[in-house]
Amino acid sequence: MRSIPFSSGRATELLPRYEHDNLFDSSKFKQRFPAFEVTTYRQGLEQVLAGLVRQA
Repeated sequence: MRSIPFSSGRATELLPRYEHDNLFDSSKFKQRFPAFEVTTYRQGLEQVLAGLVRQA
């Protein structure tokens, strides 16, 4: 795997993108996947950890 060189100059170029919240319109997604259930971060992490425990 090739590593990508990182420089602080490149990071500062990205900072203006994060000055404001990103707002998303999910209406098209909801139309296409009406049964999709939103998972909280806590629920997602619990599911990941449970999967890791089952694999061990």
